Order: sequence, then C-alpha cells, then structure tokens
Amino acid sequence: MDPMAAIRDTFFQECEEQLSALEEGLLEMEDGNTSLDTVNAVFRAVHSIKGGAGAFKLTELVSFAHVFETCLDKIRSQTLQPDPDVIKLLLRSADILADLVTRCRQGTAIEKSLYEGLQAELENVVGGLADDQSAEDDFGSIDFTPTVIAVGGFESEPAEPTGMSEASGEAVGPVASIMFRPHSGLYAKANEPLVIIRELATLGKLACRTSFDLLPDIEAFDPAENYLSFEISIEGNPSYDDITSLFEFVEGDCDLKIEMLAGDDVAPAPADSPVLEAPVNDTMPTADDIIARVLGRQAGSEPTGEVIALPAGTSAVDERAEKPVEKAADRGTEKGPATKAIRVDLDRIDRLINLVGELVINQAMLSLRVSQSGAVVAANVGSSLEELERLTRDIQESVMAIRAQPVKSLFQRMSRIVREVADQTGKAVRLRTDGEATEIDKTVVDLLADPLTHMIRNAVDHGLEMPDRRREVGKPEEGTVRLSAAHKSGKVVITIADDGAGINRPKVLEIARRKGLVTETAQLSDNEIDNLLFLPGFSTATNVSSISGRGVGMDVVKRSIQSLGGRISIDSKPGHGSVFTMSLPLTLAVLDGIVVSVADQTYVVPLTAVVETLMPESGMLSSLGANGQAIRVRDRFLPVVDVGQVIGIRSEPADRNSCVAVLVETDGHGKSALIVDRIQDQRQVVIKSLETNYGPVEGVAAATILGDGRVAMILDVDTLIGRGSESTSSAQNMVYAKAS
Repeated sequence: MDPMAAIRDTFFQECEEQLSALEEGLLEMEDGNTSLDTVNAVFRAVHSIKGGAGAFKLTELVSFAHVFETCLDKIRSQTLQPDPDVIKLLLRSADILADLVTRCRQGTAIEKSLYEGLQAELENVVGGLADDQSAEDDFGSIDFTPTVIAVGGFESEPAEPTGMSEASGEAVGPVASIMFRPHSGLYAKANEPLVIIRELATLGKLACRTSFDLLPDIEAFDPAENYLSFEISIEGNPSYDDITSLFEFVEGDCDLKIEMLAGDDVAPAPADSPVLEAPVNDTMPTADDIIARVLGRQAGSEPTGEVIALPAGTSAVDERAEKPVEKAADRGTEKGPATKAIRVDLDRIDRLINLVGELVINQAMLSLRVSQSGAVVAANVGSSLEELERLTRDIQESVMAIRAQPVKSLFQRMSRIVREVADQTGKAVRLRTDGEATEIDKTVVDLLADPLTHMIRNAVDHGLEMPDRRREVGKPEEGTVRLSAAHKSGKVVITIADDGAGINRPKVLEIARRKGLVTETAQLSDNEIDNLLFLPGFSTATNVSSISGRGVGMDVVKRSIQSLGGRISIDSKPGHGSVFTMSLPLTLAVLDGIVVSVADQTYVVPLTAVVETLMPESGMLSSLGANGQAIRVRDRFLPVVDVGQVIGIRSEPADRNSCVAVLVETDGHGKSALIVDRIQDQRQVVIKSLETNYGPVEGVAAATILGDGRVAMILDVDTLIGRGSESTSSAQNMVYAKAS
C-alpha cells in the first residue's frame, strides 16, 4: 500500500474523532457550558482538522476550517459572546465541516456553493477578519512587544529575560523560555504562529519579543519566505508537556528550543527532551521526507539529520512521565491515564469472530461425541471438556467485546438530523440524550442508523407541535426529543420519546379505513391502532415533502429492526407525547439458547426471552374456546402458544401429560407460555442468517449448526406469540377476564 495513502487514511480516521469531539463540545456549549476548557476543546478539534488538511492540500477544507477556527478564537478571547444564535451557527458549521471531510475522503468534487454561504456568515460574525487580521489587533490580548534583539540565530544564547512582572513590578522570574522560528512550510500548511502564541498565553503570563535578525535587504526579500523569529517567556507554572503539545502540528516546520527556568537560574529541559536543532531550512518538506520520518518512527528508529519534537502522549514524552512536573493551580484537576488503543481493520475482526464461531460449533460437537462414547470415557475427559467449554466462552466474550462500541457516535449523528428537520419545519427542538456509553455490536450500530434517522425525523415532524400551538396548550415553545439507550435482560433497549401531542388515534383509524388497511367494522384497541403506523403505505402527512408523506418511513423502520432480531413498540398518551421502544440483541454472532424438541424437530429458544421452564401438572392447562389454551402459574393465567401448531408442523396439540412449558416474556406481548415436547440442553449457539442464505421464514429469527452437524431453527419468540394471539384472540380475552 502506498505509504502516503496510509497516512491519508489515518488522517481521515482522526478527523472522525475530532468531529465527534467537536459535536460533543458544541452540544455542551448549547447546554450552557461555555467554560474555557470546553471552548478550547472545540477550537483544538477544528484546528487539528485544518492542520492535517493543509498537509494534504485540501484547499476548500482548509479555507472553511480557517474561518470556523477564527470564530472560535474570538469566543476564546471573549470578543464574541456565544449566544444562542452564534451556537446555532457553529453547529451548522460543524455539519458543513463534516460534509467537507466526507467529500475530501471520497475524492469527490467540492462546489463552493456547499460552504461559501455559511462561510460568509462566519466572516460576518467575526467582523470580516478571517482572512486579513492585523498583527496589532491580534496581539492586543497578550503582552507582545515587537523589539529588535540580537539573538544571532538559534546557535546564539537567548537574550536574558526581564524577570519582571508588569502587573506587580516584582521580580518573579519566568519559568519557561521558548525560541520559536517558523519555516515557510508552516504557513503553506495553513498553520498560524499567532494561534500557538495565544495558546501559550493561557499557560501563564506571557512576554514575546520578535527578532528581525534574518530580515534581508529589500532586493533579496522573498515574500514566500519567513524571516521572523520569536523569543517567548512565560511566568506561571506551565509543564514541559503542556508547552510541547502546543507545537504538535508544526513539528518539522519550525526551529524550536524550549528551556525550563527556575527563578533566576536556568534549569535545562530533561536530557531526553526532544529539541529541534536542524539547520535553518525554509523549503517545504517533500512527500519522501514525510514518509521517511513517519516510517522511521514506526520502526522505532530515529530519522537522521534532525530530532523531531514528538507530540505529547507519544513514547518519548511518556518516558519523562516518571519525573513529576508541578501543574499550574488554574489548570484544573490532573487527567487520568490515557486509554491505550490500536486501529484494526474491521475485516480482520470479522474473520476472528467467524473462527470463534467455528470453535463454538466444534466444542459442541466434541461434547456430543464424548457423551456418546460411554460413561468411562466421559468420566475421564469430563473435567477437561468443561475447562474447554469455559475457555471457549471466555474467548467468545472477549472477541465480542472487541466489536462492541458505545452508541455515542450514533446518537451524535441524530443531533444534526434534529437541527435540519427543525429548520425545515420552523420548530424549536432540543435533543436530549442519555446512556451514550451503552455498548452494542458495531454491526448493529451501523444497521441501526437508518431506522433511527426515520424515527427521529418523524418525532420532530409529526410528534411535536408548532411553537404557537405549544404556547396555546401551556407547553414551552421548544419541544424536546429524548434519545436513550440501556442494557436490559441481555438486550439493548433504545427509546425515542417526544413531548408532543401524541398519536391522534381517531385520525389514524380514519386514514387506515380510507386506504383499505382495515375494514370499516373492525374494532381495534389503542395498541392495535398505534401499530397501524407500521403498515406499508400508511402516512398521516397531508402533503408529500422531503421529510415525510410517502408512507415508507415507519414500515422500513419495523422491517429493519426485525432484520436485526429486534422488536419495536409504541406507547402514546394524547397531549403528552409518544415513546417508541426498540429492543435489540447485543450481538448478531452468538447467543445462549435452550434447545427444545417439537414433533421430532429441533429448535432453539433464545435464553434472553426465557423466564422459567416447568412441567405442567394436572389441572394447570385449561382449554379456552375451540383452539385456545391457558396455563395457571402461581394463581396467574397466561396465554399458551403450542409451537408445533403455530409453526404448522403438526395439527394436533401437544400431549398435556408429557409436554414442557417454557415461560417467556417479550416487550410487545408480556408473559406467555410456549409448549414444546421436551428440553434437550442449554448451550451457546452461533447465529447464521436464514434470510441471507435462504429467505425469510415467519416465526424463525435465524438458524444455527448443532453439535451433531444438523441445522436447527432459532425461534422468533415475539412473532410466535403474535401469531398465536391472532388465532386465539377470543380465547385470550377470556384469559384476561378470568385473571382479573
């Protein structure tokens, strides 16, 4: 693979992380947290993207990021107040920045119409100084005194610092001295020394002198070169790491020397501290130079000719971590150790998961063969086999944990959807999120994006009222959509709730009858009316728009959730809003299940749905109507679903004297009892997609391979209960009446 292509891919992967941090910071600012730490985090995210984009000559991205960065810099310097209008502009800018990153990554052409309008708004907010900032204005917020000093280049001794604090007039003595000379390549990559100097000013009281020693005569002056250098001293208590981290994106594009001072005595930087002492070279580094430096660092060898100042957090800096460095009192609490992580191609993880799946199957086969070989052999290898089973499960859980990722990235995408739909509909909407750290399989996260987008758009478009209507009913003008995630009973439950008007059930029923989706005489419960929203072609919108009205959204949502092995339900209260609940499996690879027999066929019931199993005693099972049955469990009557009859593999009901009841509970139908012939085992099974390899089968969620090599169906418990309810609805009404 081309080394530059690998570096470019790494840059765009880092862009995803920076965009995530940007979105998170802006949402915190929208909630009122406009502290300097939050604003700085947002600023650094945009600056990082701009710096990397400049290295790859992504002109449009650099141009927009520069104006965006300037606006954030105004907020940092408190010359621009982050009022709601400004925050809204910043959120829109973050969306456009994400679009530009995506297009640059895909290599598609970028038209100026995509960003120039918003860029003009940003320039207007910052007073038109995005591209032409005067040095006098920019340095007004820091102690900057342009003075000609005879430093004679970086080979000479630095000029003696004043050692005076202008605020107090007392001899305090700087604690850091920095010699900084940018190369022309630094400017060519859209980096700005002023930004670095302002960041340094946040570490303590800063004094900066400018050296003009290298300035040539006018005849030899080259506008593309840089002839200025800066001598900077900082009073306060900055750490060496704090200083070097600010030069992270200009390493190799400047001459840099940092000395830590203690009072009037010069305390040199640590012996292993990276100091760039290359000869002055104003030429832009070539691609070969960049590749050589990157590859050399990856191989653990230093590039020849210069010592590169490594970013904070890399190995050279970490080696100094044992030497305690006192932090400034106003720098906040000390951060915990950084999480170590590596990037791994997703295909490699998928292959590993497939191999673990085969290991689970072979372990089941081995267990079966041992059990069939006789009691003596089984006793000899039983303990070893149990150990193998334990290790197999531990490996499987560890591998699945690799694929698990928080839903935070998915939830952050929904913020943009809410903003866009709110702008199109003229509504004021606030998205609240909870449980962003909840982890789920990456495959589930990726496949969940489209259905979740549909539901968020519908919540804003259909669920929330217009601001004037909300005022009339005593609600705040700003509507709220809540998006939350949590682990529950071995599944991930995601809810989308709004505080709107709720489902207008009379209107829903009228539309369904008009479209022929239900008969004129049908009497439906509130839950049945709510579920009409998931029928193909159903829509309550009167006008077709880019948001809704074509009757495909909620139908697509239900099919997408079901394809993931999940379920979706609705709970709506007129005048108070609606709650959509999605229950999804943690993973699409392996599950624990109970292996059962039904009419000489083998099936698997997912363990997450099972409450308990029991052998019905005499009198526990009762016939209701022509086909219905109920079972009495601890003075409570539960509807019974005969699996063999519902699936259609036998016409007669199971033998009451020898059958087994598997009590299950689902989000959509509550508790019920599945009647099977017998229970074979409880084991871990590997999920194989039936729809992909064969086709959809109602009542069956997926398939698996058993230890004897046979294929068994994994039952879709919710669908089975639903089908059983449809065929015995009158009997179930009798059950509920009797139970009450």
